[in-house]
Amino acid sequence: MKKLIISIGLILLLGQESRPKPAPEKTPPKPVKYSLVINPNNPYKAKIGPSKAFIRKLYLKQTSTWPLAGKARPFGRSHGSASQRAFETRVLGMSPAVMARHWLRLKNLNGSTPPMILSSDHKIAKFVKKYKGAFGWVESSRAKKTGLTVLFEF
Repeated sequence: MKKLIISIGLILLLGQESRPKPAPEKTPPKPVKYSLVINPNNPYKAKIGPSKAFIRKLYLKQTSTWPLAGKARPFGRSHGSASQRAFETRVLGMSPAVMARHWLRLKNLNGSTPPMILSSDHKIAKFVKKYKGAFGWVESSRAKKTGLTVLFEF
């Protein structure tokens, strides 16, 4: 009887060692933070303050001018990119499908097209510096290096 108990114990012990150990839980990566940047000569920052709702109207072409800064020039990122998806969900509150329907509807109504697409933070900074009413977004870790004014982070 003693030998049987010892044998069962060894079998159980060996069986446990051969089982794969559960993988350690992976912590999800932190979402990348982006900064919405405007031209440093745009007085919007001092007069009114940052407003996601106002940026939403400008980007979706529901309004076309900044107070005191003239024509708005929004710049976007490549469709489907992490940066564009973050802007669409965190700032605009829209899914890619809803965005596509929005631009299709505007194209049919009045010929409006989506904002010009730029492929990098460097290009966003270059074009936003060039036009007083321009805005776009860059990774927050790079925002200070651009020399642009940060309205808000998302």
